[in-house]
Amino acid sequence: MKKVLSIITTIMLAVALIVVTPQKAEAATIGKVTLSIEKLTIGQGLFSQPCQVNIYAGDTVRNVIDRYMNDNSYNYYYSNSNGWYLTAVLDADKSRAAYIPNDIANISEIFQLTYYGDDKLTHVRTYKAPSSNNNLGNKDTSLGEGDYGKMSGWVFTVNNKAYLSDKIFNTKDGNPATDPSVRNLYTSADKVSVKNGDVIRVMFTVFGYGADVGIDTFDNTGISKIALPDKTELLRTVADVNVKKSYWTVYPNVKAAYDSALNVINSYNPLQSVVDNEITKLKNAIKAPQNPPVAAAKIISAKNAKGKKLKITVSKISGVTGFQFKYGNNKKLKNKKKKKWKTVSVRTTKNVYTTKKIKNIKKKKAYVKVRAYKKVNGKYVYGKWTGVKTVKMKK
Repeated sequence: MKKVLSIITTIMLAVALIVVTPQKAEAATIGKVTLSIEKLTIGQGLFSQPCQVNIYAGDTVRNVIDRYMNDNSYNYYYSNSNGWYLTAVLDADKSRAAYIPNDIANISEIFQLTYYGDDKLTHVRTYKAPSSNNNLGNKDTSLGEGDYGKMSGWVFTVNNKAYLSDKIFNTKDGNPATDPSVRNLYTSADKVSVKNGDVIRVMFTVFGYGADVGIDTFDNTGISKIALPDKTELLRTVADVNVKKSYWTVYPNVKAAYDSALNVINSYNPLQSVVDNEITKLKNAIKAPQNPPVAAAKIISAKNAKGKKLKITVSKISGVTGFQFKYGNNKKLKNKKKKKWKTVSVRTTKNVYTTKKIKNIKKKKAYVKVRAYKKVNGKYVYGKWTGVKTVKMKK
């Protein structure tokens, strides 16, 4: 018996240990960053709209890109050679057509590389800015380094700041290993830390290894950057809306400001004043969202129904949630005990409604008015009341 009790006690202790053993806690987020992936240099707008991505302790730009791509089931290529570099995004160029902005096509500066040929002679290869009619094209629907130009590839900024590697490159020694490239011109994405509130722009460059997206690469390329506006705050604000897009875009003024902001984000080189104006418009709209208009209801018929009731039919209205009926035994449709005024208000999604019995009818008359309503983010928004309609009642 003692042996049995000992076994039972041992089992109970083991079960107790299993129950109370704490599980490893999941890593907690330390904030969010805004991410956009842009193809403005080939005139294709954004691959992804500005969005928020959770970040964790120790995260880098690489972690953010990885997390976003995996969470959205996007396929992409990367290289771990001398650091992490995004080499291509699959299906990011389904049209395989570049509409290169004139600001890029009109760059007069050229880029030169010296190389030794098989003839053991020195040659100079010259690269000019591509245009819509003169570029290397794309061999497939993925978008990556080498597409549309020798100097093309994916680069990134954090809060409008680029992270260059500070390496020195020699374009005249004939050694390809010392030629600049997107891969080695920039600090790798796994070496750049991120923090809450950062805005990361992943951008496709076609000329100047980033000079065409506003990054100063002159020391390595001899090509002056194009002075582009800072869209950091605009991207962050649009990303805030995108978190609850279906909520915010119900409001007409927010949707209008949001759509306008997206147009500017998709524009290659808008004025900074235009960008700043869009930020102000969108933020102000979010602070004071305006309810959508609700069309006025119209009573088609209101008739006496058996049992001193009213049967009311209103015209159907597209886009409304339903109708509010207000009916009673007095023309003012109010409640007053001393005068035995009784009024009832009811909402229904149907456009035909039969009331309950109307009591204390005087002069064989009942009264009704109607208005349409929408339910907007859990709140009722009403249109205008119809005029009060008088209905003769039978006994």
